[in-house]
Amino acid sequence: MRKKMVLLLLGFLCGKLFIEWFPIGLPVDFSKFLLALVLQPFDFLIASIFFIAGFLMNAVILENGVRQITMFVYRKQVVMEDLLIFLFLLLGYCILFISGFWQTMVFFCFSLLYGMISIDFKRLIV
Repeated sequence: MRKKMVLLLLGFLCGKLFIEWFPIGLPVDFSKFLLALVLQPFDFLIASIFFIAGFLMNAVILENGVRQITMFVYRKQVVMEDLLIFLFLLLGYCILFISGFWQTMVFFCFSLLYGMISIDFKRLIV
């Protein structure tokens, strides 16, 4: 339980720092975007590290949450603490959406994709 709470907090912090270090102005001008990446490579490197670390941490929680919801649907034993942590993760994504919509959208999609790849639904249902 404690490990999952630490993953939740660190994943949120990495997401927030990724949004701060990787700003995207609206409307998106691709040439200005590339120019900013070339002129500020340190910011891009730090944002990339936070992005990778954050989406990997959140993917673990997303995978566990989806697993628990699937077990709930098929009326198997569910760990309520894991569902609560999953709900806090979704609340954290809502807060991140307010900070930076496009960055959070990419962050969420990568976390969801990586988390869903590692679930074996056949083993859960049987």
